[in-house]
Amino acid sequence: MSRTVPYWRKPKPVLHRADAIERHYPASSAIAALTYDDESKTCWVTFTDGASVELSDFPQIEFERWQAAASPGAYWNHHLRGRY
Repeated sequence: MSRTVPYWRKPKPVLHRADAIERHYPASSAIAALTYDDESKTCWVTFTDGASVELSDFPQIEFERWQAAASPGAYWNHHLRGRY
C-alpha cells in the first residue's frame, strides 16, 4: 500500500558546497589550475611550479575573462597581478 507524503514533509534537496566552486585547467605553461568560489568571491590560482595565490573579492566576470584569455599567464601578468 502506497502512502502519499504531504509536500511540507518531503525532504528538501541538499545543495552541496561543491556546486558553488568552479575549476578550470587552462592549457598554459605558467598556470596549472584556476578555482573560483561563487559564494565567497574568492579565486585561487595554482602555478605550474606548485605555488598558489588566493585572490579575495574577485569578480566572477574577471574569472570568466581569465578563462577565455588566449594566454592565461599573460592575462595574470598584465591584468591581475598586484590588483587583488
